[in-house]
Amino acid sequence: MNDEAYIIYSEEGMFGSEENLPITELGLIKIDIFTGEITGLLDDTILETLIDVQSMSCNNKIIRILCYEENDDDFTLDYDLISKKVRNKVVLDYTVSGLLSVGDNFYAWYRNRIYQVNESMEITEEIIIDKKVYDEVSSISIGYSELVLESENEFNIVQLSKL
Repeated sequence: MNDEAYIIYSEEGMFGSEENLPITELGLIKIDIFTGEITGLLDDTILETLIDVQSMSCNNKIIRILCYEENDDDFTLDYDLISKKVRNKVVLDYTVSGLLSVGDNFYAWYRNRIYQVNESMEITEEIIIDKKVYDEVSSISIGYSELVLESENEFNIVQLSKL
């Protein structure tokens, strides 16, 4: 976005290891694609909470980061690209398998269904995809605006902007 790349960084990879990584080895960074300048975006108090980052998605105003916790207090963090601050932390009362966004909207993959969610990660609308496709899905790959639903015999690509 705007000649900048936003990346969740860890020396162990996106998911880290079983031990908590030192704060300096994990974070959200911005890279200017022309100069290569790297800027850390989160302060230490936020970084301490990022133990296992599952995914992130962006709607051009907010980067939403989905984090898993060992005690099942999974949460999302919203990093506001305009104010350059974490604006919202929501502890989830359900297990989200992935995040994606299209336009200004965020979506969550939950219990083999796709739902539009609001700022508080409350489900506002189910995205209807053929029930047979949902029921046969064995794995899902989430992109920024589309999903690949894999079953034993086929792949289904879903572009949410077309629904």
